[in-house]
Amino acid sequence: MDLPDTAIIGGVSFNLEVAAADTTLALGPSNRTLLGQDSGMLFVFPEEDAATFWMRDMLFDVDVRFIDRNGSIVDIQTMRTQRGAWDDQLTQYQSTGPVLFALEINAGLAEQFGFQPGTVIQFE
Repeated sequence: MDLPDTAIIGGVSFNLEVAAADTTLALGPSNRTLLGQDSGMLFVFPEEDAATFWMRDMLFDVDVRFIDRNGSIVDIQTMRTQRGAWDDQLTQYQSTGPVLFALEINAGLAEQFGFQPGTVIQFE
């Protein structure tokens, strides 16, 4: 599978950083101060399954879209920073069904642009 560098959701484009290796899947955008307003991090999993995220070492809130193999948004959740929390205190955000991808963008953009479950994302 060729990894995409752009996601188009409802006509809105996001430049992607792709996390497909185990180390980048675990770290995501940890310890960064922000993502660009037109940027996102796409997590590509080895197989379609339930996915769980947390906010270890995150400095800003993000919206995560859990996406199935067809590019359809299964679920959208806003993940909040938890600075100073121990690992066992971190909130876990789990997809409501099996997913192959997850896309993180800055918190509030999903609501601003009206992204909803069922919306199909085009990857390029």
